[in-house]
Parts: sequence; C-alpha cells; structure tokens
Amino acid sequence: MERAVSKKPRVALVAHDHSKPALLSLARDHESTLKELDLVATQHTGELLARHTGLTSVRLVASGPLGGDLVLASEIVKGRIHALIFLCDTTQTHPHQSDIKALLRVATLYNIPLATNPATATLLLSSDMLKPATHLEKPRRIREASPLH
Repeated sequence: MERAVSKKPRVALVAHDHSKPALLSLARDHESTLKELDLVATQHTGELLARHTGLTSVRLVASGPLGGDLVLASEIVKGRIHALIFLCDTTQTHPHQSDIKALLRVATLYNIPLATNPATATLLLSSDMLKPATHLEKPRRIREASPLH
C-alpha cells in the first residue's frame, strides 16, 4: 500500500464535544499552517472549523458515532491520512468507544503522528513533520519497522 503522491499531507481533525473549544483555539493559532494541509474531519468538528475559522476546505466524513472514526481508520490503513489530531475527552464514556479505540490503535499501528491533546498538537503543527512534500512515503506498521521482529 503506497501513500498517494501529494503535495500536501492530509491531516485528520477530530474532537469530542468537550474538547471542541480547544481544537478551535488550536486551529485559530495555527490557521496558516493548517491552510497548507489537506484537511479531513468528522462532520460536527469540520462544520465548527468552517464556521469559526478561515478553514473552509475541510473534507467531511460522518460524525464519530455514525462511523466517521472508522472511515478515518480505513483511510489511515490505505495511506491516505498522514497525521491525526484527535482531542479526546477522557472524562466521558462514549457510545462508540470501540470505534475510538480502533482509530487510535490504527494510528499507532501505522505509526503516523498522533496528537491527543492541545500541547502535542501544537508540537506537531509547529514541527517540520507536516511541511508540504513532493512525495509521502509508504506507511509502515510498527511491527514492520522494528528491527526486533
């Protein structure tokens, strides 16, 4: 599975309801960087970003409880998402907890940059990891990349 050749890395943005204000703040602070990326978000998160920031070209998938987290996990497996910013609300239980766990597991397994809190998301967006490139490499599962296996 090769990652698609792209000039812009694709980043998925997801936030639980109680974490959406933090994501909006993060998006405003890093709007110029985010505008240089190909963004995909779950429905409600993407709609809020479009309404409250200058990020208007965010591709939407279904909301998390309606399968959006699984769509994003599938896109990671296919090499179509290069980083995930998922601001989780760990104080709440969610009816789609198994989907959330699957998304985080796949992001970890495929070794893509994963930020689950604003501090880590800021580090990711401030780094060179998401600078537009002419070719993005093949995703490698951690087990494939490990010299111990």
